Amino acid sequence: MKLIKMTYDRSSASVRQCLVDRQDMHRNIQSFFGTTRESANVLYRITKDKIYVSSTVDPIVAESNGMSVVASKEIPLRNDGDVLRFNVFTRPYKKKKGHRIPLIKEQERLVWLYKQGKQHGFEIINVSENGHGTVKSISKGFEIEGYYYSGTLMVTDKEKFSSVLEKGIGAEKAYGLGLMLVV
Repeated sequence: MKLIKMTYDRSSASVRQCLVDRQDMHRNIQSFFGTTRESANVLYRITKDKIYVSSTVDPIVAESNGMSVVASKEIPLRNDGDVLRFNVFTRPYKKKKGHRIPLIKEQERLVWLYKQGKQHGFEIINVSENGHGTVKSISKGFEIEGYYYSGTLMVTDKEKFSSVLEKGIGAEKAYGLGLMLVV
């Protein structure tokens, strides 16, 4: 699996459109891989000046629509017992009659995150919620609120943990949520 660092040019009309419509961002990031998000396990996170992308395949282009790949590195495999710092932007939810209902209270969201750890091969040692962000899609007509978490975890099942690094945590991965970064 690879972690790819990309830059983007805010003066590009395409980039400005992507920053206000995550459906466009999803489409543009996928154009770097030439396949579906699921088949390449593409996850991404946007920061003020960069986009971090993880994928199980290499990008097929280096520049497109005001975005450029500037670095790529292999994400090392982790072992049971490894203690790592992490951060993630995700949308904690519960399911009710087949629908995802966002969790409103911070304590409920933290409980959700601890449960995700147990399901995905890690135990949270400490964690803090560091605010929230809204993801919008004008073309699809939605807004999604996600939350930023950082802390320390211990790997308890290296196969499950590798899978969560590849596939992400939570829902709405096509729109920039779910990528767990660890060091």
